[in-house]
Amino acid sequence: MGAKVFIALRKMNGLTQFEMAELLGVSRALIAIIETNRQPISRNLERKVIDVFGIHQISVIQLALQAIDGGSG
Repeated sequence: MGAKVFIALRKMNGLTQFEMAELLGVSRALIAIIETNRQPISRNLERKVIDVFGIHQISVIQLALQAIDGGSG
């Protein structure tokens, strides 16, 4: 899961970075670091994201981003 998916997931759920951090049990600083691509999402955090938001929501975002990115060449 990349930063774009992570950001879209947070925004689609109407969450601030602080609220996302609380849901996932991490710091707001870590959310910011991930969203700016300074650190990849760990497997452990990715599992938490899947547990909290569900694989379906993540898959929909991934497909939408692929469609958008695919259109830009």
